[in-house]
This record gives sequence, structure tokens and C-alpha cells, in this order.
Amino acid sequence: MLAVSAVLSALGVVVMLLGTVISVLDLTMVAIASIFVFFAIIEMGKPYQYLIYVTTSVLAVLLLPDKFSAVLYIVFGGIYPVLKQKLEKLPNLISWILKAVYFNLVLVATVLGAKYLFNVDEEELTLMLFAVGNAAFFLYDIAMTKLITYYLLGLRKKFRIEKYFNK
Repeated sequence: MLAVSAVLSALGVVVMLLGTVISVLDLTMVAIASIFVFFAIIEMGKPYQYLIYVTTSVLAVLLLPDKFSAVLYIVFGGIYPVLKQKLEKLPNLISWILKAVYFNLVLVATVLGAKYLFNVDEEELTLMLFAVGNAAFFLYDIAMTKLITYYLLGLRKKFRIEKYFNK
């Protein structure tokens, strides 16, 4: 399990590195890197999901030339799968509200960081950013749910993956 965790962490960093090379893909690659944490949650259990998150976060900060992807992974992409798993045990409406609150807190922190740390002009930080950001977040959440469902009901059984992981 430790070797699989190391490979998943390395893959997460490589995926995010591709996002820094092609800067348009930085957010997409953080979302793809979060899939490895989802996989750990499903197949390996509690200590490994945190191990992958922490290892990928540290390696991303140390190795990625553009730290934006690393910071985004730390505050959202890497920890969101764990949060999603816990929140989806709650009633549906409460789960969505708490997920939206978390995302918007991260977005506000990012906007304030951009404004005060990097002197980004306030006019660029509009309500449009929040509208588009929230729409993208909800699409990401729904896409991850569908991907997880497809994995659990299709790929996992087809390839008999569960036999390789003893929880």
C-alpha cells in the first residue's frame, strides 16, 4: 500500500507539472490530481488518503516551478475528496450547502491573497469570478461523483481491482 501511495503521489505531481507547463490547464490538472486521493479513499482507506494528500502537497511545493497549482492543490484539490466523502454522509441539501461554503471560503482566501500578496487589481476580482467559479465547482463535484460511480460500478468490477487492496 505504501508503494501504491508513493506512485499515486508522484503521478499527482507529474499531472500538476503538466498544468504548469501548459498554464491554461493548471486548474484542470489539479482536479485530475485529486482523482488519486479519491482512489485512495475508495481502495486503501484512511491513513493512505492523507498520506497521498500530504506527500503530493509537499512535493508540489518543492518541485513545481509555478506554485499556484501547488497552493490550489493544498487548499482545495487534495483535501476536497476527503471533505466530499465526509459531507456526503449528511443529508443532500446540507451537504451541498457546506461544500459550497467551503469552496467560497477558499475562493475568498485566494482572491484576498491575490489582492494583498500579489497586488492584483480589484477590478479583476469581480462577482463574475464567483459566479463562474461556483458553476465550475458544482460541475467538478458532479463530474467527480459520476466518475466515482463509474469506477465503482464499472471499472472496479471489470478489472477486479478490489482483490489487490485489503482494507
